Amino acid sequence: MKIVHDLDKGYKLIFMTPYNANADNTYNSTKLGNLERKLPAKYKFITIADWGRIAPQHPDVFDGTDGVHFGGRPSGDILYARVINQGLKDAQETPVK
Repeated sequence: MKIVHDLDKGYKLIFMTPYNANADNTYNSTKLGNLERKLPAKYKFITIADWGRIAPQHPDVFDGTDGVHFGGRPSGDILYARVINQGLKDAQETPVK
């Protein structure tokens, strides 16, 4: 919340939600993603790049990994870049702080 409050006026904020294939609802990464997804309703200048929702739809990217890092696999790189790009596009539609 410090980042949200300390952001100077005239800027936008994009949060990338975390992903951990082994996490359940008790994990901090899951709790953080849930918190981040709620922020745009209160702070219109915040956009979510929802890696935590997209990544589990592509388990092949994480096959044989720790379930968090995709090890520079081209398919993971492309997917991650698409999530970032979508977040940037979505942020174009939001006001600045």
